[in-house]
Amino acid sequence: THSQSRAPCLLLPALGDALWAVASVASPRSLQALGQVSCPVHGLLSPVAQETARVAELARALNLLPINISLPLRSLDRVVLEEAQRFLQPVRPLRWREKAGELAGWVPTEEEAWQIKTPVDLAQLIRAVKLALRGCGLSLPRATREPLLLGTTLRRTSSANAGSDLQHVGTNTDTELQEVVPQEVTPTSFRQLVTAPVAIEWASGPAADPLQLGLQVMLPANPDEPVTMSMDLTSGGWSEWAETWSLAGGSLQAHICIAVALPENQGHVILLQKMGTHLCDVELVADSNDTQATSGRAVVDSHGAVVLAKALAELPPAIGLPAVVCVASLRWLQEAPPWRPREIRIIETMCR
Repeated sequence: THSQSRAPCLLLPALGDALWAVASVASPRSLQALGQVSCPVHGLLSPVAQETARVAELARALNLLPINISLPLRSLDRVVLEEAQRFLQPVRPLRWREKAGELAGWVPTEEEAWQIKTPVDLAQLIRAVKLALRGCGLSLPRATREPLLLGTTLRRTSSANAGSDLQHVGTNTDTELQEVVPQEVTPTSFRQLVTAPVAIEWASGPAADPLQLGLQVMLPANPDEPVTMSMDLTSGGWSEWAETWSLAGGSLQAHICIAVALPENQGHVILLQKMGTHLCDVELVADSNDTQATSGRAVVDSHGAVVLAKALAELPPAIGLPAVVCVASLRWLQEAPPWRPREIRIIETMCR
């Protein structure tokens, strides 16, 4: 009868949120087929099917990024996935940087992908991108002002790269370094912690002129000493005719912000080096604190530098902390290399 035919239609709205639970395990095609039963059923299931299709689309896009994601993304809310795609998609991965040979230069080698195992890991990375952008006075990557966003894992240098990164107080020379890191590191047990070098290379230009960007951070044990950042751009790869521009050498200036996620969801440490300066502003940001301090004003938090140095020192060299690097602007103080990729040319124009 007519009343019996309407019974399923009257029953469906009573299911309420159960429809979304079914949608999370059903394919978009199955939901579309259910929607063909009748017009009322179609009207009820159509939004569910569209939402499920959008979640599946976002999950596929995120799984294509150079990130190791073991989290079931389709179980997350669409808004979370859209935010993740918006902030993580523009991030390019940095690689380990190692010596190409005894007499050769440095070269990017192995890629170290971020690991996302929990929703907290995902939230930490999204927040790191936001903080790095905010430190450069930006909120979102835009076509009109597109910064260079890089993803990396900050690790202390291993003995294979530089002997060690922990320089002991009391040694006669800086080359006499500690080989084994103690389990409990105090701010007075080492002079300086140097992160392992990382780099990215653009090889799409002339064969003899690939451009390589390298980065390291130097964290002092003494909270009264400054944090410094080493960034260089090398044209010519690791060949004997390669030419390098660097912050330390005075041939390069840049506006850089690095946001480092601390372990156990303890917050983020922000390292900000402004154009024309040689030292970093440091800020410790709690995850619950939506501070605006990274919007550009100078903040020096010596505690944050010590917290970051201690966190890195207590981790094995093979394990590090995820970090986002935002290079917002770049200025050549000597004649620029003949070939630069689009990403570098864009941030060059931002300092004119």
